[in-house]
This record gives sequence, structure tokens and C-alpha cells, in this order.
Amino acid sequence: MSTRTQLVIAIALGQAVGLLGYIDPLFIPLVLAGPLVTGGLAAARGLSMGPVVALWVSAGLNMTVMDWLLLREDVVFHLVLTVVMSLLAAAGYGVVRAVTRRREGVVS
Repeated sequence: MSTRTQLVIAIALGQAVGLLGYIDPLFIPLVLAGPLVTGGLAAARGLSMGPVVALWVSAGLNMTVMDWLLLREDVVFHLVLTVVMSLLAAAGYGVVRAVTRRREGVVS
């Protein structure tokens, strides 16, 4: 699958994930654990980090636009949350990638 296709799929999934953020019981686990888990899973499966970060940027921008259009509040909060979710996804990816490389280096 090409990188462009992966990015398009990630952005489309991000739009769906962004809508899940409006279900109150899901919000905190979604924005804090979701990026870490998806980043870690992508690294464990050997996928690139770009689509993972694109998914969470897309989700955050969806939340920002929906909040701006519907509620007219918390826009800055959602923009900051977009950055935080992206950094969490990159951190989850980086930790699993580092552990995987360290294990591969020890076994070899």
C-alpha cells in the first residue's frame, strides 16, 4: 500500500475518531490512551509513524472544527489537544520502536 493511500485512510479514520470525542465517557481515554496505543501498535507492526500522527491530527482538527461550528467554545483547547495527541502518538511509537530495536540488537 502506498504512503499516500495510508495517509488518506488515516485521515478518514481520524475524522471518525474525532466524532467519538463527543461521547463524554470516551473522551479522556480516547485522547490520552488512544494515541499512545495506536503509536505503539504501529511501531510493533513495523508501520511508519506518519499515518499514525496524521490520524490524530485529523481527529483533533475534527474536534476543533466541530466545536467551533456547533458550540463556539474551547477551540484553543482542541488545537492544543491536537498537538498533545500527536506528540503522544509519536511517543508511543518511539518507545515501542526503541524497545524493539534494543531487543533485536541483543538477540543478534
